[in-house]
Amino acid sequence: MAKVFRLHEGASGTGWFVSQPLTPAQLTTIRTEGKEVATSIPSPYARIDLVKSAFRWVTGHGIDGNSAHHRLVSEALDVAQLFYLSQKYRSKIQVVSYNPVARFRALSGTGGLVRHNRFAETLQLYWDQDSVSREEAGNLVLYNFEHVRRLYLLLNRATRQVIGGTSPATLFIAAPDAGKATASLHLKSSDHRFFGEKLCPLFQREPSFVKYLYALAKQPGFPVNFPEVFAYLEKVRLEMLSHELTSAVTNLDASALASYNPCTVGSNMNDTCEVLGIPLGIQPEDEEDGGIGETSDFTMVSDYPPEARKPLVLPQGRFPGRWTYTTPGILWNEDNTVPLKNDQTPELSVLPIQEDRYPWLSEGNFLEEKIIELPYPVDGSKFTQCGASNCLIPLTPLFFKYFSAASAERMLTLRNLSGGGIEAILEIPVKRGKITFRKIYSQPDKVKCDLHLAVIPYVRVEDKTFPYTIGILDDGREEPNPVRVECYETGKVTGISEPVFRNRSKVQRSYYYKTSGNFDVVRITSGGSGGCVLPRWKPAGKGYHAVHFAIDFGTTNTHMEYKYGNSDAVAFDSSASQPVWQSLLDVHHPSVNFQDIADDRIFEQEIIPYILSDENPGEIRFPLRTALAFNKDLDARTLPEPFQHVNNYMLYEKIHFPVYLDIRTQLKWSNYADTRDETLVRSYIEMLVLLVFYKTLILGGDPDQTTITWFYPVSMDEYELGVLFRTWQQAYKSVFGLEPAGSRINGIPESIAPYLYYKSSVIGQSLSIDIGGGSSDMAVFDEATSRAKLISSVKFAGNAIFGDGFPTGEFRNNSDRNGFVRIFSAPAREAVRGDTLMEPILENILQRTKDSADFSSFLFGLEAGSRTPFSYTRLLENHKWMKLPIFIFYGALAYYAANLLKLSGEKVPRYILLSGTASKTAAILDPTAKLNQLSGLFRFIFGKVYGTEIPVLSVQLSSIPKEITCKGALKVGVGESITGNTIRFWMGGTGDGIWGTALDKEKEILKTPKYGDIDDRAMEMIEKTILDFYALLDEYTGGVNLEGAFNIELQAYWIFRHMRGENIREYLMRGLKAFFKKNEKHAEETLFFYPLIGILNKLSFELSETGD
Repeated sequence: MAKVFRLHEGASGTGWFVSQPLTPAQLTTIRTEGKEVATSIPSPYARIDLVKSAFRWVTGHGIDGNSAHHRLVSEALDVAQLFYLSQKYRSKIQVVSYNPVARFRALSGTGGLVRHNRFAETLQLYWDQDSVSREEAGNLVLYNFEHVRRLYLLLNRATRQVIGGTSPATLFIAAPDAGKATASLHLKSSDHRFFGEKLCPLFQREPSFVKYLYALAKQPGFPVNFPEVFAYLEKVRLEMLSHELTSAVTNLDASALASYNPCTVGSNMNDTCEVLGIPLGIQPEDEEDGGIGETSDFTMVSDYPPEARKPLVLPQGRFPGRWTYTTPGILWNEDNTVPLKNDQTPELSVLPIQEDRYPWLSEGNFLEEKIIELPYPVDGSKFTQCGASNCLIPLTPLFFKYFSAASAERMLTLRNLSGGGIEAILEIPVKRGKITFRKIYSQPDKVKCDLHLAVIPYVRVEDKTFPYTIGILDDGREEPNPVRVECYETGKVTGISEPVFRNRSKVQRSYYYKTSGNFDVVRITSGGSGGCVLPRWKPAGKGYHAVHFAIDFGTTNTHMEYKYGNSDAVAFDSSASQPVWQSLLDVHHPSVNFQDIADDRIFEQEIIPYILSDENPGEIRFPLRTALAFNKDLDARTLPEPFQHVNNYMLYEKIHFPVYLDIRTQLKWSNYADTRDETLVRSYIEMLVLLVFYKTLILGGDPDQTTITWFYPVSMDEYELGVLFRTWQQAYKSVFGLEPAGSRINGIPESIAPYLYYKSSVIGQSLSIDIGGGSSDMAVFDEATSRAKLISSVKFAGNAIFGDGFPTGEFRNNSDRNGFVRIFSAPAREAVRGDTLMEPILENILQRTKDSADFSSFLFGLEAGSRTPFSYTRLLENHKWMKLPIFIFYGALAYYAANLLKLSGEKVPRYILLSGTASKTAAILDPTAKLNQLSGLFRFIFGKVYGTEIPVLSVQLSSIPKEITCKGALKVGVGESITGNTIRFWMGGTGDGIWGTALDKEKEILKTPKYGDIDDRAMEMIEKTILDFYALLDEYTGGVNLEGAFNIELQAYWIFRHMRGENIREYLMRGLKAFFKKNEKHAEETLFFYPLIGILNKLSFELSETGD
């Protein structure tokens, strides 16, 4: 019997017979064993039927398998998932629409090619043939062509090859050559590569995609239109899904689909994809972005909240942990390979392997490619080192975007290896645990960098922001450009200035940056390599207590003291445990060498000394020389920045001054009408106030409650004093950011505070004389009150003894004609011979600056430093000739004070209280314990002026004469500026006229003569007064044994008597010129001392010629 081979059942006939189209019932009877699919279906749309049959076969024969039917289902699901991930892979694939009816019409239209017309007719024929209504099909759904408006195709964006598309029978369908079409695209989801050899049933795919398919299945008409797919989904739901996922998809309803953004054709948001009216969706944005961050085990757990999405931290090398990579079901493959670093921005970042658009980071994002090695050990107590000793921390700025500087030490470990390398172990916390990176920095990975760094101030205060200065010293020969400095605070960039050079030498450069506020990380970049400095801030806490400061800004020396809580006043200090500034260098490390220490100490010349203390002999301590160092290119028209352009040079005459800077001493008596002079004075004062601010923070005080008391000489004219008050207030406001109101900053006369120190030990009326370098300030007190009865100030002080006479360029810097320099330069040179520190300083004074006052200050400082057995004090005590100027100096002070008090109606004081740096000369003149001889000189002169016997008058001198001005103010406390005192001065003339009276400086301005009124008659009176003073000295010296009482050679006094009457009037005019006295101004101080300044200078020279 003849046989007919048929794939379907329900047909008969053999041989030649008239065949009929297959009925829907016959189509459903086509069966295969699953190894291969039928390919002889005579329809261009046979692929749709094959996938439809495959879903039915797989549902009946097992969801998981490797048959041809399983492949058709797996690839259909691949297409479904690519539509779902179309936004993720938009750079690789493209969604296009296809309207069958319109396309048939276009191909068969007029003017078309014959072959196109026939192709269109064929497609139309089979489309219409398979567009069978449900009634005609006997309630069986075939392909639903009759309901199709458009089909949607996935294309390889580069090659335009079709990957797959939507299907009205099975939702989705893959092209037969989808594998070839996507071979170059490497499309993957978790471990599954789309259209690859390995098949992936629905239950093994990502839960988010599974939920999406079930949301589609909940739409009305889905079971009827897609019965095979629905049966497959039900089989999977009931048998294959986890309990959690089964529950989730079971509880879905039709509204769940609304949570998905529509899948669109291209970028046209209005052209959305659908299958039989069911809209297609894409992976939700919260799942694509934040969703990964919420579900991935690699999500970073940072200290600071990220600005956008939490990045993933991906491991390097083999990572065996089966952690969730992105979303549930997508697990990490231990063989995954991750680039060392993600160079993309977070917005453009694509995850390796998965290709989700999501930020990720790895080893190269956190660890620097190279490590910067310093030539010296870093102080690990002040800067985090993570186990290393001499390198910068090799963490990138990105690390500190997410983690604090404090966490760096916990997360990073640096270990020195035996071969000279350094191993870095970095542990980054993530959701599941930690990702550990290990990097070896071998010798070629080390970048040697010879630089020093300093941070000013070295303090951090809770809830307070202020600028810092960062100093850099480096070797300009190796890197022509300055190292780049960046600062970060809690992961954000802190503003920083351009560097300002202080030394441009190619051997050792120095330059300084200024930040706009706080920081916890400093990043250094040199030669293309970077590293970080992490200060170990010692939290000062939130200040609640007041700190009170007193500042004695003197001509020669400046002193600062502070009082905190109930403690006694102490000199301003800086210790290793509480430094004002801090460098990287560990000076106590056993491997540190001398050159590194020497290089680092350059900071001490450009900032302040690191240690300021009186605990150990030889340490630098206040009071210190008044000196300002400033850049040679300083523009006085703009206010200099502290440390960048200027600094108070506290090492003046202690080490050799750097030649690349300029220096200014004797700032106090500058010409305040000159812009440059005023700028320099303000810079010096602002630096003092800045130190007050820093010290307040270091002590844990409250800057809002900090008070500053400063002192002024009343001999300053009103304009100078006005400028000085304004300068202190401007400096306070600039540094503290507060209005200088109330008791925050107070100026009081220099002559008042010393008495406050002595007050508890004296009875009755006292005369306080504070002797500085440029002025001596007097005040009369009665024990019954803390307020002075009168005060006065004269420009006759230590410089009148040891200086070059008048402080103008015409007369100053003339040490070749200074007697003290001529006499004591030889023993001074002998004392410092071979001392590499002191010898250059002395020679600089003698050969270059030629400042005689600096010479004597240096010798006193040399004695205080105890570097040698040299004692300037002893040399002066024992020199019978050069003590005479000191004797005359005190005699002149006594004479002026006696006349001033008598003319003011004051009684003779019981005590003369000496203070100020230059008052130490009193002990040189009279080395007796109670200054008996000096007291006798004052008693004699006061008695002669008052015309009466003076039974009791005692001169007292503190062992800390410079310090007691500050201590006195802090001891009593000053609540406001003291400006309302009675300020009197005696013009220095004779008779009952205006020249011979004590004038009230403020109330008797109109009575006070102007400097232009000083005519021959006035000069004659001044000269007569000086001659009267000489006569008193002659009388005194005639009644005492000068050599026995003061160890002064009588012949020296005869030299004085011989020369003292010459040029008195000329010296008076020199004084007027030297102190910037203009003719139209009223006189504001005595003229008595002007001639004596010149006479004392000449006397010391003549004594040196005779008594050498």
